[in-house]
Amino acid sequence: MMKYNKQSFEFLDKIPTLNNASAFIFWEDDISPINSIFFPLSIYAEMRPYVKFNTKSYYPSEGLKLQGTILKKQESILWVSDKKNTIFFIGNKPIFKHSEFIDTLIDILVMSGVTNVYTVSCISAQTSHRQKRAPLIIFNSEELKANFSKKYKSIKYKPFSITPNMKTDIPEFNFYISWKCAEKKIPSINLMIETPFYMSLIGDVSASITAGKLICKILKWRFQFKKSLTQIAEEQNELIEFLVKNSEDAMDFIERIEENELLSMEEMQLLLSEFKRVMEEKRP
Repeated sequence: MMKYNKQSFEFLDKIPTLNNASAFIFWEDDISPINSIFFPLSIYAEMRPYVKFNTKSYYPSEGLKLQGTILKKQESILWVSDKKNTIFFIGNKPIFKHSEFIDTLIDILVMSGVTNVYTVSCISAQTSHRQKRAPLIIFNSEELKANFSKKYKSIKYKPFSITPNMKTDIPEFNFYISWKCAEKKIPSINLMIETPFYMSLIGDVSASITAGKLICKILKWRFQFKKSLTQIAEEQNELIEFLVKNSEDAMDFIERIEENELLSMEEMQLLLSEFKRVMEEKRP
């Protein structure tokens, strides 16, 4: 039985009647620019918006948020592809009534014909921009993990773990979603892409592309990201490499990371400060 607050959202279009569909949940305030993959994929799948959450119910100041000098509206919308039997959710994490928001989201997904829920995010880690962005995958049941590993043998992913010296932004909302899905007997998978913690200065487009390719592999979509997007990722890596080569301290820290040596919190902060300094003084 659905328990959602009917005043907390509105239908923008007809409710889909999907069959054994998959839903992917994206949060806009992640450490990678998730919009860079969300919109190309939604256009490819011919998605239409059909549910909008009420900003007054979950966000302060009428859903307005100051980003730098720009006042941005916080929105959370469900998009559906009737053609591809898939739903995308993209939005800002609620400030109020977290549990109600997630319960409502899951109930609407189930009502729409969703039987598999994926959350998509990037996770800050002690890894290098010179390395491929590795996926970390968490399952809400051992049976799901076994089935996924058998079905998608070509997907290579790392086990998720946190070491005492590793700074990481754990996507707690996504863990909560998986837990709520487990309560309702819904298979749920957290797809997380490792991104170098110092890339948070500019946003890691490479990590977003890795997430997009993983989604396409799961959905069996024949989709290629445009060269303009991959070019942005390459330019970001080139900028970071420029910063590294203009700082002996940064070079030392990066080499230690690549040798799987964990930096202390103080050293991580020093690396971030060094990148900021070089970016301000020597950026081409």
